[in-house]
Amino acid sequence: MREKKHIGIFRQVPLDISEEMLAEEVKLAERDAKTIQDFYRRYARHKWDVQVRGYAMRGEQETRPPYYAYKDIKNFMSEYDMQGFDPNYFQVFGGASDMCGNGNMPGSRSAVYQGCGSDSMIHELGHNFGLHHASTYDGETLIEYGDRSSMMGAGTSRGGLNSVDLVRLGLESDREILKITKTQQVLICPIELPPHGMHINEYQHISVKGVHISLRKEKGAHCNFWRNREDTLYVHEYKSDLHSIRLLPDLKPGQSKNLSNGAKIEYLEYANETARVNIYYEANDPRPADLPMPSGFPKSLPGVSVEPKHSGAWYNPDFTGEGFDIHIHDNKLVLYWYTYNHKYPDRRFYFGEASLTDGVVEFDIMTTTNGTWEDPSSFKVEKAGSGQIYFLGKANGIFNFKLEELGRGSIEIIPVAISSTGGIYYQPSRNGEGFTIQFYGDMCVAYWYSYGPSNRRDNSSQRWYVCSGTKNNYGVYNLVVYEAQDNEWMGLREGPGIVEIGTADLIVIDENNITFTYDIPLGAGNFKLEKLF
Repeated sequence: MREKKHIGIFRQVPLDISEEMLAEEVKLAERDAKTIQDFYRRYARHKWDVQVRGYAMRGEQETRPPYYAYKDIKNFMSEYDMQGFDPNYFQVFGGASDMCGNGNMPGSRSAVYQGCGSDSMIHELGHNFGLHHASTYDGETLIEYGDRSSMMGAGTSRGGLNSVDLVRLGLESDREILKITKTQQVLICPIELPPHGMHINEYQHISVKGVHISLRKEKGAHCNFWRNREDTLYVHEYKSDLHSIRLLPDLKPGQSKNLSNGAKIEYLEYANETARVNIYYEANDPRPADLPMPSGFPKSLPGVSVEPKHSGAWYNPDFTGEGFDIHIHDNKLVLYWYTYNHKYPDRRFYFGEASLTDGVVEFDIMTTTNGTWEDPSSFKVEKAGSGQIYFLGKANGIFNFKLEELGRGSIEIIPVAISSTGGIYYQPSRNGEGFTIQFYGDMCVAYWYSYGPSNRRDNSSQRWYVCSGTKNNYGVYNLVVYEAQDNEWMGLREGPGIVEIGTADLIVIDENNITFTYDIPLGAGNFKLEKLF
């Protein structure tokens, strides 16, 4: 089971605050809570059940660390309906001080003072969870907070957690950690890569005599705080119970480093988000034997054959508002991946197809560019990378990908619903957009992949909608049209999420022809859809 971490953010406000101002403070507290929840769900690798709620609490404003807040919080929780929410970590925002906050206070509490923001809140909660300051050395001089590869360091970038943070929090498995006890060559992949995306000889965390060696993910990372080349090798140690130390300078391919503990690191090469490194337990040990650099996709787990029973809508429950529509028949698989742009709250879709050969299917991942709502036929199809999918049973599967833009990744998927009826349809006069349609008895779900207006200023014109509804007594499927909003690739945001924006009617004429009448903000009209697959 996942460890539950219920966090209460109590925004302290004056005793005489007006009801109108109190309502605004509640909104600010809820905003901070959402930011904190998104951060720890993402960087705790979904192994914690992190729930954060924000409250505005009347209390005394003081300049000293608010150790008194324990009583204020207790009174607040007894007076107000917490709707069953029972925090086991407490953070107070208020008061004033010459520092931003205090962490790891008695009773699983921390404090952040006015003038500081949500970054400080995340940092101080890190102390509550057992993390220490991420610092660096400049020669022999300790630079407090100098390591920007962790949120426990300095800077305003929301910089995730580094290797030693994750190990200290117990968020890594033995499969991902290699403790060096003799000289050997190792393959290192980014600490952000999910385990199913790792090759058999790869590790994420290398430990040698108390020093941690790791690689960070630059492509597809949700922050670029470290501003290093993607092949940078990070070297950390826990020097004391107060600091995680980044041993600058970090390493690039072709460089080596002798450690103060007698070990030596020799960085050989980097390719496809894999670093090949010699770790000498003693600096003068003989050179170890070479390992081959991995290629292709990781070896799959034992699975089952890919069959029409796997057709339907699939998703990863750890990420909200994105998923896959999979169609399988006539010994062929067609997959659509409905997701978002990276770092932008805009829709994005990819697609691929392949013949079925065995239990593992590999295919090119394609995407489109240049299409617009006014002229979808102006689209261009481009190869975005490659994909691999296999199923471990009828109710779980693994989707691995390598994208030029986003690098390597792996997603564990489960079905929303399975359907053996439906298909992929399009309007010939609007080539470049279309529908993947699934029928579940009297219910229909259609993913509409399309484009935005030509005057959009974001970095992609792609847009997709979800249409769902039931069949009425006249055989017409009355659908509600939803649009995903305010999320990003592999996003965690829970709101506003999928928003109703219009209606549509769908009529099945025969297996190969459908009429689709719609009314959405971009326009209203009628399509005569023909079946592609």
